[in-house]
Amino acid sequence: MKYEQNSIAITRHGSSRPTNNILEKSSNFLIEQGGNRYAFAGTEVYKNESNLSQSNIIASQLTDSQWDGMTYNSFNDLTERVFALNGTDRVKINSSTMQEWGVDAPTSAPVLDVGASTGLTGNYNVKYTYLVKSGSTIIVESNPSPAASSAQALSDEDLEVTWTESPDQQVTHVRIYRTIASGSVYFVDQDIAVGTLTIDTSTSDTSLGTSIETDHDRPPLGSLVTSPLYNGIVFIAKDNLLHYSKTKQPEYFPALNFIEVGSPTFPIKTLLTFNGALFALTNEQIWAIQGTKQGSFQAVPMQSLTGSPHQYGAVGVKGRGIYHLGSDGIYLYSGVDSKLTEFTYEPIFPDAGGRDGIATNGLQGVPASSSSQWLKQFQNKIYYHYSNGNMIVFNTDNNRSYYYKYDQRLSSPAIDYSNDRFICGDTGKFIRTIEDPTATTDVGNSIQFEIQSEDYTPQTQRDFPKWMKYDVDLSDASDVTGSLIIDDVVHKVHSLTASRSNKRRLVEGTSGNRLAVRLNGTGSIKIYAASIE
Repeated sequence: MKYEQNSIAITRHGSSRPTNNILEKSSNFLIEQGGNRYAFAGTEVYKNESNLSQSNIIASQLTDSQWDGMTYNSFNDLTERVFALNGTDRVKINSSTMQEWGVDAPTSAPVLDVGASTGLTGNYNVKYTYLVKSGSTIIVESNPSPAASSAQALSDEDLEVTWTESPDQQVTHVRIYRTIASGSVYFVDQDIAVGTLTIDTSTSDTSLGTSIETDHDRPPLGSLVTSPLYNGIVFIAKDNLLHYSKTKQPEYFPALNFIEVGSPTFPIKTLLTFNGALFALTNEQIWAIQGTKQGSFQAVPMQSLTGSPHQYGAVGVKGRGIYHLGSDGIYLYSGVDSKLTEFTYEPIFPDAGGRDGIATNGLQGVPASSSSQWLKQFQNKIYYHYSNGNMIVFNTDNNRSYYYKYDQRLSSPAIDYSNDRFICGDTGKFIRTIEDPTATTDVGNSIQFEIQSEDYTPQTQRDFPKWMKYDVDLSDASDVTGSLIIDDVVHKVHSLTASRSNKRRLVEGTSGNRLAVRLNGTGSIKIYAASIE
């Protein structure tokens, strides 16, 4: 149940499936781009629950590991893509085409010889790179190959260059870089479309282009990635190192572009933004990443009580702070750290000894393992999921919280921003939309509800209830009952069948020290009031 309109209790929205396509495994990462859902599950990647071809990537098959990703466009390219990694694989996706994220440098040096024509005199050496071009525009360029083993001496001759083909199918051209006579700096000579492995060049020294760049390293094989920040810088976490890209060039991560975040003993578990700033969370600590440009970044520890257990263990909420999972509850950092669940939900969370939480007042206990737990913001609510479909929802407008129960465990929460939908994976290996205002069931499974008032306790005498009244709208509900609870025991049960009927319902003579009202049933209901007299 939830409270959305003053004191009216309403059954939560149901959940639905955008398609009935089943995945290889439950998804561990979801992201939306251009209205399309991309799910990473097992060794497959799915677009709108249809798996994508892996024929354009170098690996024979993707690794079954935890993924993370973001959306951005490559340098000089207006097409927004999904960029994702899992510690072993790095891919980018444009619609239904999956390719490598970045381009590996050639490992084989070119082979030089005397060509068949004339034009050059002196000692010349060569390096080459792999290019991804769109027309005449360079989208990605690799780092250069090693230089040829020795310079080639020429006397009014041209230079024959032979190179090794790239195994990466996104590569469209090879770029030849050459020195001037007896020089040591390499300049652009020419671009050659793939399919050719040998050319003769006689480009004059004065006609060579720009010098070679050596900071086009591929993204590191990290586990976490951010969306672009600070005018287009992308961050990737690998162990306790935080790497960052060149500005507006998400395929280039220079080797020295990184900072250390704490000790290697505590790897980075979560990356998030809060009020425009970047934060890195280890299992023990929140770190603020200060700086806005290359060479200025540094990690500063915050006065936090705990950190985050994994990539879904924290979320930054504008105007509120950083909600994050500790081993014994949910914390909120907003300059200082405090346990959000200490007074309202404490018994259901694990204790300091690591024992599972205790089921209390109908709420299932939280397991000590964090694998099923996640936090996600959608609209004005923070969703905390644990175990098999249990969820506590915090409303940031009215500061109320409520408990939901879904039919099975949910995973990989994500927001479909194009369609304003909250999407998840489930243990049935489907993708589903939760909080779907058009759904009154959980993909066909009826939603059961139960709500109980706080105890009413007279201060000086026992209470002698005589009748009860229920004001409910149950036009979309069934099997609705109202119960009188006296001293934690159900004393009277009423079957409710009419909406907004305020008739008195008699209660047999009894008395007690603590009275409460409980309503339960199936379907969608609005509860306006219940009273005991």
